Amino acid sequence: MKGLLASAALAAMVLGTALPARAGDSEDFAGCDGLRKPKTKDDGMRGVASQPGYGFGLGNAEIQSAATIAACTRALTGGKLLPTQTLRQAHLLRARAAAKLRINASAEALADLDEAEKAIAGQRGEPFFDRSMGASLDLLRALALVQQCKAAEAVPLADRAADRRPFAVQVQMAAAMIRETARHADAKVDPQWARLVRLQPELASTLISLETSLGRYDSAIAIARAAPLRAPLLARDEEGADKFAALGRHGTALLAGARAGYDLAYARAATGDAAGARAELDTARTVYRQLSGATVRPAEVGADSSQSAAPGATPFVATVGGLFAPQERMVEARLALAEGRIADAEKLAKEQLPFGAPAQDLHKAIMAAKGDKGAPAIVPAASFDPAAARRQAIGRLADSLLIAHETPRSVIDYQKSRPNVLAALVGAAFSMGTTLLSGIPKTHGFKETANADGTIVVEYTGSTPSAPMVQEMTLLRAAELARAESKPGFAIVARDDYTRYLTQTQYGATLSRTPTGHKTVMTIRLLDTPDAAQAQGFEATAVIDRLGPLYYEEKPKA
Repeated sequence: MKGLLASAALAAMVLGTALPARAGDSEDFAGCDGLRKPKTKDDGMRGVASQPGYGFGLGNAEIQSAATIAACTRALTGGKLLPTQTLRQAHLLRARAAAKLRINASAEALADLDEAEKAIAGQRGEPFFDRSMGASLDLLRALALVQQCKAAEAVPLADRAADRRPFAVQVQMAAAMIRETARHADAKVDPQWARLVRLQPELASTLISLETSLGRYDSAIAIARAAPLRAPLLARDEEGADKFAALGRHGTALLAGARAGYDLAYARAATGDAAGARAELDTARTVYRQLSGATVRPAEVGADSSQSAAPGATPFVATVGGLFAPQERMVEARLALAEGRIADAEKLAKEQLPFGAPAQDLHKAIMAAKGDKGAPAIVPAASFDPAAARRQAIGRLADSLLIAHETPRSVIDYQKSRPNVLAALVGAAFSMGTTLLSGIPKTHGFKETANADGTIVVEYTGSTPSAPMVQEMTLLRAAELARAESKPGFAIVARDDYTRYLTQTQYGATLSRTPTGHKTVMTIRLLDTPDAAQAQGFEATAVIDRLGPLYYEEKPKA
């Protein structure tokens, strides 16, 4: 009994530290939307405040959401917010709505979003507002509608936000996921996926596997065509390491790439492209062997399998004990059908196959080849509802859609962020001329590095609270580099986006953290033809035409 009481006391103490204590008005505002307590003579949109931590990190989504909702409610009703501070009111309501979406309280979230829209009705139509708060409110409303099984109403809102912010990863991701809930049973190619993988190429592997698992083979192939330079990821990341653990995060990307390769091979085989399927299969095997160090051997599909193969056909090769051996069997079975080797296909399909549309497609194809019109051998589990799973998970996107409010005055001074060559020359003189750019501080602004393989790393570090603004400026700089080299466009080969925080901790517990800015790093490859820029990347002129008016114009005086 003593032990039980002690455990209960310890649990109560830990849970007590997981929630921020009720401290005061300033903490309520910071704990809600991350800004400071408003003053009586401004619009209430004051600076960035330190946000409370969550004890020893044991607070789950429900606990953290409850804390945010409570802080927002106190901030909205505590009397410190003036009736004239409507923009801040909308900002607080938006933060509370996002917290409610995280716990699938969609009706309550919509009520907050309705109130927020009333508060900012006069600002709709202003370009900078529509690109930031406006797009954010549209996407949050769309998430709430998806949670209520109203995807058809959500899609136009998502599309409007995506068109306003075509180069922001989080906006394009949310818009694509919202569209996905509406097209679950539709096998048509969605151009939203192609737009997304051009911005974030490492998502291509996940999306190819997703589309293949749902039987949308044409869509998987379209994503592969839009994803720039998937194969060079192997050369970029091997660097002498041949084990998954040693490769770390890049190993995870390679593993996803190998899986996508097998899935894409099946998609090509299912659509009649046998040569393309074999090429994808060879690439996937190469990537996986690099990760696993595995050897390969011919599969035992029958003593006469090599004799029964069509002229020029490649014998089936399995990765011994490999993670993707079932995927290999499916591809080889589909190819065997294309070559008229029905017995080989049947033998391969009798072993365990991965769950999903391809396995059912394979059995249907075998039955069709045999002239059997009965029901397929594999039927999806009735208890699994992919659309319901997506509706349940989509609220997790809410936090990424709290886009910082932007005005013409908040736009970063693009000209001042460019490399200052004159300052560099002066700095080099005082530092014995070690490098041309040694006089430029690297704590903010742009930085470019040419790689030996012809790619260029373009990065921007900014103190702005707006992540999309940093992403856009980095993309604009990439377009300028393409134009400077007389190239029509560029492709993003790899990218990383960071948010910087100043964090206060005590004994391992996070007491508070303050956002201090964002950073985007893109590895780009300049493209030689307009067709390549349209198919796999970005046209430099189009990027400059879209973003130049926002960032090149002189900033208004404060």
